[in-house]
Amino acid sequence: MIELTAAAAGDLAAMVESYRVTIEAYTAWRHETEDELRRRLGKDKVRVWGNWEVAAVSGRGRKWDTEDLRATVGEFIRDGVLTHQDVADLIVAGEPSVNGAAAARLLGRVPEDRRAALEACFTWQRTGRASVRVTRSADLAGALR
Repeated sequence: MIELTAAAAGDLAAMVESYRVTIEAYTAWRHETEDELRRRLGKDKVRVWGNWEVAAVSGRGRKWDTEDLRATVGEFIRDGVLTHQDVADLIVAGEPSVNGAAAARLLGRVPEDRRAALEACFTWQRTGRASVRVTRSADLAGALR
């Protein structure tokens, strides 16, 4: 290990640049590998290969319109479809914003005939690049020994 406090500033700058280039290369290789795993997943959302679980990450998320959601939920409450308690954590105070997890749960709870009105309150947007989440899967065979 190098003693950074004793190194010349020029050497430290060269090290930083070298690390940046290396990180860029590793990132490019990781993206290529993730893309290949996504291709192999096909339409599957999750697969297990050997000791690895590979799950698709879409890179998309919902962008909720706070005012539209507030109005739609207000109609649902007036019509008796929802209660104030059902939507208590939906809108975050301060600068009003939508609690996305609460809104997603609400999508699964509203009656089918009202779902379209709720879906009209969001659009899909890119949140990052499509990729995969890779985790080591449990060794079930080893656990049974």
